[in-house]
Amino acid sequence: EGFGITDDGILDEISKNNLLKLTNSLNIQLDNWTVIAHHMTVNLNKLDKNLNKLAKLGSVHNIEVHSWGISDKAFAVAVETDLNTINATPHITIAISPTGKPKDSNAIIRWTEFAVPIIIQGTLLEVL
Repeated sequence: EGFGITDDGILDEISKNNLLKLTNSLNIQLDNWTVIAHHMTVNLNKLDKNLNKLAKLGSVHNIEVHSWGISDKAFAVAVETDLNTINATPHITIAISPTGKPKDSNAIIRWTEFAVPIIIQGTLLEVL
């Protein structure tokens, strides 16, 4: 797993529902895909204090969801937050294909902006 913005391994229920409502509005066919939509990876293993000097476990952060991208293996939303991440494009993996893995979201190269971004929230926790 990793270290990410989560709330017991998932975004809070309201944020997850709002995120899925937004992505469902795109009407993308995801037959046999597995929905994930529960975290944004900050870094792997323990909290890297060099990456986020002021970050505290348990702190709540706003996450702006502004774009979406899809490949044959992963569907994700690109996000902005006040935390630094190890990913070139900070994102939340929404779903993976039967042959995909969550890390395949890192290979998405084309992102499309939402007409109106939404703000969701997550809590910084270690998920080892």
